[in-house]
Amino acid sequence: MADEKKAKSRSGILVILIAVVIAAVVSMAGTFVVVKYLNAPPASQKVTSQLSRTMAILIRSGSNQTFPLRGGNEVLVIDSLTFLVGSSACSQAIGIDTPQIMDGIQMLILSKSSNEILNPDGLQTLKQQIADLVDQITGFTGNQAPLGVLQVYLYIKAVASTS
Repeated sequence: MADEKKAKSRSGILVILIAVVIAAVVSMAGTFVVVKYLNAPPASQKVTSQLSRTMAILIRSGSNQTFPLRGGNEVLVIDSLTFLVGSSACSQAIGIDTPQIMDGIQMLILSKSSNEILNPDGLQTLKQQIADLVDQITGFTGNQAPLGVLQVYLYIKAVASTS
């Protein structure tokens, strides 16, 4: 009988020990899942973490870059042209693609007259066309557009006559 009591108490202790181990494993697994879920950033934060606004300078202040206007009798003197971009990759692409961008801007300005540029609406249209041109050349279009040109800062110094 004493042996029966010892066997029952050992089996009872064994059952309690197994229950404690199972409870500990389940609680650790649950804690792991909860901690992992709480530390994961939401999808919207993942997108914004890719956005790192930076400036890209195409024409440095004071360089007074000239571009011919339509008709060839006037030139547009640009003091500086800077872009606010949504990623460092776009800023680097602007640096790499500078010759193509400058050529595109020249073609764009060559299609304009001074009257089209020297008013608020015309200047805003030109800035938007430059932004679209740069995004097209650097490849930041469609889903990549938020990483491309966000704002154009264009400072026109003068329109000068060539004759």
